[in-house]
Amino acid sequence: HVDGKRQVYIPIYRQPGANTIQAVEGVKAAIPRIAARRRSTIVRMVGARRLQRLVVF
Repeated sequence: HVDGKRQVYIPIYRQPGANTIQAVEGVKAAIPRIAARRRSTIVRMVGARRLQRLVVF
């Protein structure tokens, strides 16, 4: 729970040798499908320089 709300945290790691841009674009393309599973879902990509996280509220 964050701020009293349920959440799902999905860490995403790029495989060694994989294309970073393609990996990020693949995650972005999946967000609408993830969000469609629940009406009240908010999906955010939280990124750091070396890490991308997908947070679903």
